[in-house]
Amino acid sequence: MAGRSKNILQEFQPGERREEPLSALFHENSKLTPERKLELGMRIAQVQNNPDLLRRMTCSYKSYPHQPQIALPVARLGTVPPLDEIILGRRSARQFETTKSVTLGELSNLLQLSYGITGSLELGSGIIQYLRATPSAGGLYPLEIYVLAQRVEGLDPGLYHYRVAHHALEQIERGDQGARLRQSESDWGMISTAAVDLFIGAVFDRVLFKYRERGYRFLLTEAGMLAQSLTLLGECQGVRSCVMSGWIDDEVNDMLHLDGRSEGVLLALCLGK
Repeated sequence: MAGRSKNILQEFQPGERREEPLSALFHENSKLTPERKLELGMRIAQVQNNPDLLRRMTCSYKSYPHQPQIALPVARLGTVPPLDEIILGRRSARQFETTKSVTLGELSNLLQLSYGITGSLELGSGIIQYLRATPSAGGLYPLEIYVLAQRVEGLDPGLYHYRVAHHALEQIERGDQGARLRQSESDWGMISTAAVDLFIGAVFDRVLFKYRERGYRFLLTEAGMLAQSLTLLGECQGVRSCVMSGWIDDEVNDMLHLDGRSEGVLLALCLGK
């Protein structure tokens, strides 16, 4: 009937066989049953009782040691509106003033206060676990942040990686990479005029080796929490944002020099004034 929404389930006849979507299969295979819970508990105990594994787990940092490194200023937000005002005022923005830039200090605040080191915890035997503001299953911190800078005061346009341990940016490529990203965005009907784009990638084995299939749920949850922290930190500073995930995966992974299997992009944010 014209004017009425159509229930897509009505397109299938009773008894008609249809394939389960992959998402349903993943959800089923990542459920905790009593048997899986026992197996997972044994796996976690095995990892926790291995000092060598624990020491390796506390070094969840990727780096590009031969690339130029740009030190970032220590995060300092200053006076910000009350949290309830920030939350109530948050709205997604896709178009930004091309004459306005994000400052290096604002970018530093975004990175350090969302996924940078904010504390430490001694686990014994001289093992130090460094902590971050975003919760992470087992403190494994499997995410990496890539920065596509176009209009950042004090930073040359280019592609960078956030080196957490040094609170610095590692320059992967020089020059404005925005045209390449805009072409990818145009394929799915959204082109932004962002000053900077942040890509959240996941090093899958950092969490899957310990939590198996359940770990993929943890990855997605952590990426969502990180994105929310970034959007609210942006709002604190007058930097608007929009979370994006509609790109062609292989194109974006290729742009960031990721293989898409051991590490791949989960989410991205465009930001600007």
